[in-house]
Amino acid sequence: MNLLSKITPRNVLKVTSMSLALSVLLSSYNLSPVSHATSASIQSSATNAQQLLDAPKLIADSTRNTVRRNVDIEFTDDLAWRNAITAVKLNGYDLSKTSLITVSPGRITFDSALFQGEGTNSILIEATGYSNADITQLIVSNYEVNLALNKPTFTSENAKQNGKNAVDGDPLTRWESEFADSQYMTVDLGAVYDVCRVVLNWENAAGKNYDIELSLDGTNWTTVYTTNQGESNNTDVVYFTPDKARYVKMNGHTRTTDYGFSLWEMEVNGLPGDVSPIAPAPTLHADATDNTLGQPIDITFTDNVEWRNAISEVKVNGAVIPPSQYTMTSGKMVINSSCFTESQPYWISVQAKGFNESLVYQTILPKNDTGVPTNPPTNPPSNPPTYPPATPGSNVGLGKPTLSSPNYHRSSEDAVDGRFDRRWESDFNDNQWMSVDLGTPTMINRVLLNWENAYGKAYTIDVSADGNNWNTVYATDHANGGIDDISFSPVNARYVKMNGIKRGTPYGFSLWEFEVYAGTADLIEGAVLTASTTATIGKPVTYTFADDTAWRYAINSVELNGAAVSPSNYRLEAGKITLDASLFIDPKAYQLTIGATGYTNSSVVQTITLGSSYNLALNKPTTTSNEPLKSSNYAVDGDKSTRWESPFSDPQWISVDLGESSTINRIVLDWENAAAKSYRVEVSIDGKTWTTVYATTSGHEGTNNLIINQTEARYVKVTGTERTTQYGYSLFELGVY
Repeated sequence: MNLLSKITPRNVLKVTSMSLALSVLLSSYNLSPVSHATSASIQSSATNAQQLLDAPKLIADSTRNTVRRNVDIEFTDDLAWRNAITAVKLNGYDLSKTSLITVSPGRITFDSALFQGEGTNSILIEATGYSNADITQLIVSNYEVNLALNKPTFTSENAKQNGKNAVDGDPLTRWESEFADSQYMTVDLGAVYDVCRVVLNWENAAGKNYDIELSLDGTNWTTVYTTNQGESNNTDVVYFTPDKARYVKMNGHTRTTDYGFSLWEMEVNGLPGDVSPIAPAPTLHADATDNTLGQPIDITFTDNVEWRNAISEVKVNGAVIPPSQYTMTSGKMVINSSCFTESQPYWISVQAKGFNESLVYQTILPKNDTGVPTNPPTNPPSNPPTYPPATPGSNVGLGKPTLSSPNYHRSSEDAVDGRFDRRWESDFNDNQWMSVDLGTPTMINRVLLNWENAYGKAYTIDVSADGNNWNTVYATDHANGGIDDISFSPVNARYVKMNGIKRGTPYGFSLWEFEVYAGTADLIEGAVLTASTTATIGKPVTYTFADDTAWRYAINSVELNGAAVSPSNYRLEAGKITLDASLFIDPKAYQLTIGATGYTNSSVVQTITLGSSYNLALNKPTTTSNEPLKSSNYAVDGDKSTRWESPFSDPQWISVDLGESSTINRIVLDWENAAAKSYRVEVSIDGKTWTTVYATTSGHEGTNNLIINQTEARYVKVTGTERTTQYGYSLFELGVY
């Protein structure tokens, strides 16, 4: 049934009441509210006064419960109850005989057309032989601006890590409170906004019982959300009725661990109180008729005068171009040829106040190149792909049928639903897989895997026309989780599979989302990297390349010898990328590989030399706390098969006497599995007065390569205050350079 065809023009009017809006919508279905008294009488008669069974408990949608979106009411699945359902009522209207709801195992989905405005909605499910199940569903506006980004923060005292780390947009930094209950973090938005959503991305040390509170003045607070069900390593997306606030607080009462409260990121969503909601912008269409180098480019759209008058900036590959470089007329924007200096793809974006940003993918061809192959196939397809792609960047896997290896813990359909609170989770073994059926053969050139913590270390991306015969378009054996953005040459496929070979954790393979993107553009050659000729241990290393703005903006991964490099450990600039000195532990060859969406990988081998640096601690005298289980001399003997091991208690320390005062700027700690989570490094001239040069609460097994400010020292001491295991501190080598 086509819902829109049932709404006549006289039904299209602005309403402020949810009940009135629903009445207007459902008038086309000849539905009217059913009284509870009548319903109860019918049910009583049907069950012949038998004792009613308990219906499953309904769970409201708290993640996508926004205006004009489908709403999922979930429950622990009960097949008998589902088959016995006689009525599904929204605000008194029975929808069970309409196409506006879908009942499936564990879920009832309400059509987005039912929710045209904010407010609370009453949902009632009746089933023969069961008690009624009901729930209240809140619908809120969908504001997407993160108002908390880089705003001032205030936290409870003695924080282990600064509150600003939770609003910096970097998922690798975090706020960490004191190791106690009753801690808080507050963000000052700087102005009064209509706030409606808070997103808390918890580290393992999360809040179990906490409130979200709002304030206009930072003194008087209103609680808008409370939970005692917080979980470690979870993202809590909290919606509430929009309320005006300048200050937003996470007020933690109890923790999930013995550590503090720890947030990777805290986001706040809303709009200024005097700003209208964001309106959809016109769809931009690329120039496919005369898009050669040296020609002006015509971007077309369905005309919207209000949008044209509100345009504030136009960007080409992320760089703002001045108004003198483009002209706007009814339904067309003409951009000067000088904005396109090379034959390559460009992203063009248009931002207008009060509207969503508009994006279009524009390919610029070499001169005299029409884009038609020199030797076209003798039997071209009846519907050849357009050039450039008609719908660049569309996720053609969204909502499509899926299959997966057996004994899975969570369904693979949850990895193609566009939601980040549900996921596919395989059996806890290697050699697991999931695939998506696109429905028809489609030209694709990109797959995006959004991994949960349980990621795939080794896997392939395979494609098939029939679901039986598969071809591999991508393979890796050193993935590290997070988001894997994979580009490959266009291929025609109906089925796409993630074939997991080896897991990165003891759990299964787990994907929040498995996205497949349509596209016909082949991979562009990535930038050529040039290694440094003067790279030595203990110093940052700079690689150079002929600058290509489009390539830089498309970078999605940086790896060193197959291991991902955190964005906090490199700096990307026009024509160069500089990697932190801490990444280079030993004098040897390192391979840098940079991946960029739509481009081939760029790789170069960089040889790091020792330079004038050498290990001042090698075979020097050592001392240690208490009676070690293994001698501290083993930590400076240059043999990585021997180790110092302390007693099984905190704190413990080891120090080395360099023999004379020396200038040092690097310390290398090669920990065994029994490592220090919290430790400090101190230096001294006389062995009595100590100065701390490094401290951390996030130490780990393996090599910790510490670059410190250049300092004079004869003695170097490492003091562990918290262990990673129940055993002692165990150090293969302590190097000082």
